[in-house]
Amino acid sequence: METFYKRKALLANARKSLTQDEWYNYLEKCYPDWWKQVYGNKWRVNIIYYGRSDGHSDEYPLYVDKTATMYEIMVNFYKQLLLQKSAIEMCFGSDISGNIIKYLPECEFSPENNYIYIHKRIFNMDNSVDFKRYPVPNNRCLMHLCGDLCGQDTTNLNLRIRKNPKILKSRDFSKILSY
Repeated sequence: METFYKRKALLANARKSLTQDEWYNYLEKCYPDWWKQVYGNKWRVNIIYYGRSDGHSDEYPLYVDKTATMYEIMVNFYKQLLLQKSAIEMCFGSDISGNIIKYLPECEFSPENNYIYIHKRIFNMDNSVDFKRYPVPNNRCLMHLCGDLCGQDTTNLNLRIRKNPKILKSRDFSKILSY
């Protein structure tokens, strides 16, 4: 009986799913012409969204056109959040999806009420590195933002989204100050 459970565990480990990065690497390697046509003018960015009420963040990889502005990126991210919830509701129905959606970020996201910022590295004279929060204007192009970050590795760019502090309600202050 013990060999049955060992074999079952081995089979379960053999059926591991691919991560999103492994899938994109597979597509790029096996279908280079298609990859260049679809993703040739796009860069991968990680959207780190602080949308939970407990102050934790969620990370969303997103392929974005190089010339997209920060506002356009937020609109695309908003659409992704809506489609994510819609897909869960279609797959599981309203009763089970309600339990799953509880673990997703809040659905109050609005591109007008949020802002994007990055952590910019500042190199000090004593060879230490400090990070400064750099708010990015909504009309700033992704390509120009990468130019502003000279001296930094932009192959894995993290764009962080938070609620705009000028629009916060009193119940949101604990969320904003918990980072």
